[in-house]
Amino acid sequence: MKELKYKKVAKDIEVYMRLNGKVEVIDGIETFRGYDQVRDYILGLYLEKKQYKGVVDFLVTFNWELGGNELLKLATQEMLKDKEFKQLKRLWLVVIDKQTKILFKMKRCLIKTKLVEPRHQKRMEELPSRIEAKKNLVIATMREFINILKRAGDKDEIDKMNTTINLITRVCLQNRKD
Repeated sequence: MKELKYKKVAKDIEVYMRLNGKVEVIDGIETFRGYDQVRDYILGLYLEKKQYKGVVDFLVTFNWELGGNELLKLATQEMLKDKEFKQLKRLWLVVIDKQTKILFKMKRCLIKTKLVEPRHQKRMEELPSRIEAKKNLVIATMREFINILKRAGDKDEIDKMNTTINLITRVCLQNRKD
């Protein structure tokens, strides 16, 4: 196998797939066969070589609403073992940021529900329970990150996370009363 560059995970995945015949052209569109398995293999190699920046650069591109939690756990576990708190913190802050942005987009939709046409009413009636579930996910993610920060001894970031949890809780309670 050609040596990995250990700079960009996505590029190394693509190169590996091309070299190993995992790319097909279907109706003029390149299709990668077995992408998840190759991705996991390449990420494993990066983690083995302690190329954490490349791993984090790749993982921060994920839509954390659609999954990837196993990859997050694996990367977290390896970085904790090596006390690589700088990259670990960067990764978790991006995950939390993405989840929080989606929560607040949902909140804005709820505020605008009074303007919704009747045909969308059913979907909008489900929004408060979806917001509650999203809020719980965001807070659970933040609490998990706080546990990581405790291992790193980062009291300032712990305080910021606790303040943010309190803010999210207040904002979500406020709109429930409206």
